[in-house]
Amino acid sequence: MRTIRRSVFETNSSSVHTIAISASDQLTGKLGAGTDGVCEIYPGEFGWGIDTFYDAHSKASYCLTAAKQRGNTEWLTMLETAIKEVTGASGVLFCPQNDKYYPWGYIDHQSVGEDAKAFESMELLKNFIFNPASILVVDNDNH
Repeated sequence: MRTIRRSVFETNSSSVHTIAISASDQLTGKLGAGTDGVCEIYPGEFGWGIDTFYDAHSKASYCLTAAKQRGNTEWLTMLETAIKEVTGASGVLFCPQNDKYYPWGYIDHQSVGEDAKAFESMELLKNFIFNPASILVVDNDNH
């Protein structure tokens, strides 16, 4: 066996996140608002498990987690606006989780970048979150 590279950091991490955004305008996904009309969004843990998400709650959680992980206030504003426009909520509250290390959730480092596709435009963001034909797949190559 011969060595091809020397002194190169390599990782065995193998997560892959895939976002598929439907082109249809069927925004039927729902997010509930409380009695005060405010919609609460919580971050999530999106590592390298095997999950497929179609629901608006999970996809909004993924977007919140991505925006907070990157410290991107423009994305947070865009997310809040999209949620208000589609749901008619009077407000949106981004709620941290009770986790000392990851209060705003976690997206595996190998998959960071895929999330940016949802934020390319307001139309794409709304279709990603609220269109049940749009999906988020969290997977890995260990199976």
